[in-house]
Amino acid sequence: MRKLLQHLRKRQDSLRSNRVIKTLILVIDPDPEVRKSAETILENDKYWVEAVSNLESALLSHTEKKVEIILINCELNRQDDFAIPKIKNDFPDTKIIAMINNYETDTIRDTIIAGADDYIRKPFSSDDLRFIIESLLDECFKSNKRAIEQV
Repeated sequence: MRKLLQHLRKRQDSLRSNRVIKTLILVIDPDPEVRKSAETILENDKYWVEAVSNLESALLSHTEKKVEIILINCELNRQDDFAIPKIKNDFPDTKIIAMINNYETDTIRDTIIAGADDYIRKPFSSDDLRFIIESLLDECFKSNKRAIEQV
């Protein structure tokens, strides 16, 4: 496990050095402690982070910014069946990570079916969050690189 984490850190540093523009990550969660925790972890990793408590604030304030990744509390998707599809509609290139409060496989399945690209269980560790973020950014980087090469 230790070697895997060291490898991931080296890869993370390499990927970050290849990115010219800082990545914007949006955190949507009604719990201020969760927002603050995610902000602290991600800002320490030199990401731009904005955190809001609800979907409406997120959609209103981020229509003109390029958001790479959105972390959203999956309960918001349950309250509004279309939360994740709304985000996918408004931000089609944005990756979505659902933050899940429980360990029910139905919740995970429903979240992925709704359009989330990945999920993380709360409370999450900084290493788990970093791993998921870097995996999704790596996917974006590779897909953008392929698209450029095809042109």
